[in-house]
Amino acid sequence: MSVTHDRPVATTTVGHRGRIILPVAIQRAAHIHEGTRVHLRVLEDGGVIIETTDDIRRRLKFRLPAGVDLSADDRAEADEEQGRDAA
Repeated sequence: MSVTHDRPVATTTVGHRGRIILPVAIQRAAHIHEGTRVHLRVLEDGGVIIETTDDIRRRLKFRLPAGVDLSADDRAEADEEQGRDAA
């Protein structure tokens, strides 16, 4: 574990079934705890961004038309993911 620009940096390993364990310092700095919903995005160069649903909502809030509710989409996506995990 190291610190870059006052933010923790860490290396972890992909485990069984593609699971990744985030080191505690990363979890704390990113406000991620058990049950926090995260989204993964692959960049053009192959890098991966991990963001919480709350972070995405905060970033997009000013871009969404009034009355748009992301929670319905979140629930549908969670149901779909839960079905894949059970398989």
